[in-house]
Amino acid sequence: MALDTNRVALPGGRAFRAIVTVLFLALALALGVCIGGCGKKRPPMPVAAKVPETVSGLHYTLREGLVEISFRAPERYQDRSLLKGSDRLIILRARVPFADRDCPDCPRKFEELLGVTLDFPRGLVRKHGRMFYADQEVSPNVQYLYEVVVQGEDGAVSPVSKRLVMDVTEPPDAPPSISGRYGAREVSLSWSKVAHPEKTVYYNVYRREEGQESFARINRSPLVQNSYVDDTAQPEKVYVYGVRAGLKERGTMSESALSRLIDAGPILYHRPPAPDGLVAIPRGDAVELKWEPVKAEGLRGYRVYRIGGGKGQIVLTPSLVTDTVYRDAAVERGAVYGYAVTAVAGEKTDAESLYSAWKDVFLP
Repeated sequence: MALDTNRVALPGGRAFRAIVTVLFLALALALGVCIGGCGKKRPPMPVAAKVPETVSGLHYTLREGLVEISFRAPERYQDRSLLKGSDRLIILRARVPFADRDCPDCPRKFEELLGVTLDFPRGLVRKHGRMFYADQEVSPNVQYLYEVVVQGEDGAVSPVSKRLVMDVTEPPDAPPSISGRYGAREVSLSWSKVAHPEKTVYYNVYRREEGQESFARINRSPLVQNSYVDDTAQPEKVYVYGVRAGLKERGTMSESALSRLIDAGPILYHRPPAPDGLVAIPRGDAVELKWEPVKAEGLRGYRVYRIGGGKGQIVLTPSLVTDTVYRDAAVERGAVYGYAVTAVAGEKTDAESLYSAWKDVFLP
């Protein structure tokens, strides 16, 4: 009998095929569990770096061979989240000799001048919402360029701040003398001119209230003339004034040290300048004092002060003296005495100057 293979069933028939299908599904499920739970995970998706916002408000002052940079440090990343204390604030500086500053193709090599974390900004001073940094390593005849950035802890750097460019020259001498005249509503200042063989010398006037430490410039733009009227002085206040001379180089002005300081106050209350040139000379059993006369409106005379001889500070002249010479005979030999003189002015007020320089003398 012939065999009809089309009618012969495979082992198991339909039951076998069902078993194979179940086993295949079980194997696939087992492999899926293993892949998902055997510790073999996909690499993490990269997280975008958080870029800090840009440093703003860069400004500088240049005086006495020192550059003071100020700026506003950002508080947030560009996604508006707050910066971290571990993020770094970096000041960059490039130095270009004057001989190379007009070369557009010459490289400008910036180096890190200061790098500090925001939570410990050593070398910076915070004041009125700004950061201040003093660069004391500045040489004349060099162009200096400054930029400031913030670097996040993940390495992302903020956009570069506005670039500061300054051309530093040798500053001139300070004005050798300054004087003030007190009006009813203003203070008129004048000072000696500073000469320079090649350049125009400019001047800035600085003022602070008595008891304050920092000076502020009160003229809006540099002056060519050697005089200025301060019409913003307030009645009954005492101000201290000084003047700086400066030379300009491509818009950058290098300023001198402050001139000798004078103090003044308008209207009823103003003090004359302190006497200069005090000398104390032993003359036998006495001490002779001499000083230069003070030129001030409404000057009434001088007071003489003494320290020493087993006593504290005393006034030797309860009544003002009008001469610039005084003889102190109430002294003892073998003692050291210190002397100072003040000037007194004013009709309705007793406006007394600061002390002159104290002078010590030994009476042998």
